[in-house]
Amino acid sequence: MGRGLAYTLLNLQPQVSTSLDGHPVVSVPLDSPAAALDVVLLTSASSRPTRRATAVAELCTELLRGTAQSGP
Repeated sequence: MGRGLAYTLLNLQPQVSTSLDGHPVVSVPLDSPAAALDVVLLTSASSRPTRRATAVAELCTELLRGTAQSGP
């Protein structure tokens, strides 16, 4: 977090060294390796997902499995 007001723990290395407001961000590695995170998509049993939600879920599945097609 910028300006020294807060901190956060991430399981990835930020690609930029500035916050959204332009202040510097410092990355400090953790002492031990972090465990992989599970990615979960939930839907309500009492309603059907919209076409947009279904498309997002399908894209996420393709990206996470490494089967997504690039380009038009």
